Amino acid sequence: MNLIILASVLVFILILRFFIKKNDKEMTQTMRGFLEKEQAANFVRKKPLDDLPYVTIPDFILTMTLPDDPDFAEAKRMITHLKDTKIVNFTGVSNTDLKYRYGTANIGVLSEYDQNYLHLLRSLHGMGKSLLSAGRKDDAKKVWEYAVEIGSDMMSTYLSLAEIYHDEGHPEEIEELIFKASLLPSITSKSITRKLRATFFSEM
Repeated sequence: MNLIILASVLVFILILRFFIKKNDKEMTQTMRGFLEKEQAANFVRKKPLDDLPYVTIPDFILTMTLPDDPDFAEAKRMITHLKDTKIVNFTGVSNTDLKYRYGTANIGVLSEYDQNYLHLLRSLHGMGKSLLSAGRKDDAKKVWEYAVEIGSDMMSTYLSLAEIYHDEGHPEEIEELIFKASLLPSITSKSITRKLRATFFSEM
């Protein structure tokens, strides 16, 4: 009996060592590939940025007002500032990929475009919250739908919008929201879809 146990332990150790070596080899290859791409990207010349998918802020966002609400005013101030800047969604795109596509010299300005996009998403969510608190549900819905349209991956925006759809009795809109979230090139994609399903369809 002891020999059987010993043999089983030895087999387990051998199998474990095999998988550890295999994983180490795969990690080494992955790291080597990354370093080679990073090195190549550092020598890519500056390229034009005309073909970037720039985000445009629509007039209905820019013309919205909500008197005597400081949170709305701050969100509106930021969005008004951003309308005169370059905004690009680079979610899921690494700095190495950006350098490889557009040249190392552009990485600073591209990072700025990406930061503008993140500021826009946060401001849109804040604007929607203020509108909803003021009883303007339809306006809040429009703001959050626009945020989803431009690729937002903010969990809070999806949940807030889904809550409105739920209150309106439109589960099909929530399903569409889940589908859109599933297509996001973001690490939050799966968590958003899981949360939406657990929150709005767990009892169905």
